[in-house]
Amino acid sequence: MARAVAFLDILGFKQMLQERPLAELAKDYEGAVQQAASLNQRHQTDRSAPTYLPNHKPGEPWCHRQIFSDSIILVALDETEESCLKLLFYARLLFIFMLVRKLPVRGAVAAGKLYHNPATAVTLGDALTDAYLMEQQQEWAGICIADSVWETFPNLLAAARDPEDALHYYFLEYPVPWKGPAQSAHRVLNWRFNTVIAAGSRQLLKDARLDQVPSKHQNVIRYLEHVRASGAVHFGDGSPKPAECSTVWLGPTQPPFKHGDDL
Repeated sequence: MARAVAFLDILGFKQMLQERPLAELAKDYEGAVQQAASLNQRHQTDRSAPTYLPNHKPGEPWCHRQIFSDSIILVALDETEESCLKLLFYARLLFIFMLVRKLPVRGAVAAGKLYHNPATAVTLGDALTDAYLMEQQQEWAGICIADSVWETFPNLLAAARDPEDALHYYFLEYPVPWKGPAQSAHRVLNWRFNTVIAAGSRQLLKDARLDQVPSKHQNVIRYLEHVRASGAVHFGDGSPKPAECSTVWLGPTQPPFKHGDDL
């Protein structure tokens, strides 16, 4: 059986090391990592709402996680479809959180042969190599899902293809921007789905200094424009909303509040 794994890289980290005192950067980074750890568990949800994970209890982790320098590795708890889905949910939340902390992330999720020992923090295998190589090929801030995930877990692909299923919005098909020749469209973790940003998406990207890298910045803007045009911003009002589709509110005040711009 294959196992899901994600490889994530913090963009611009080398420049941060050059521009900021190491002790100051380490303090901020450790603070972000500690807060990100709090996301790696399910919090109490509306028990009356439908759920993709009926057996996942509050307080249980979504996946294993390893961090070294500017690289983050997420490993599914086991080889099941449910554990793959948990990893995907967490990777999306982590992306949003890191972007808010001005640490934009680029990454990929793959599935395949994988050895992982949480006791020794040893992780290796074809799946990790594939995720790393796919992450390196992209030219934006975002997380792409490799075809190996859908080949391993076809039920998740069927759900992602169904407009009546919330996973259709979570795992959006999109022409990912590549550094080399264009490839066929892949599905990505749609971080804009059910996310309300008081300052607006453009300001969020500016605060994360993505505008200092025009190619990556413009590619993220194009993605946001695509999401708005496709309607993949909110799940349909007439459909039951799964517990995992709760709105992510990003702002200085208590929700609800309006999204700050057209993206």
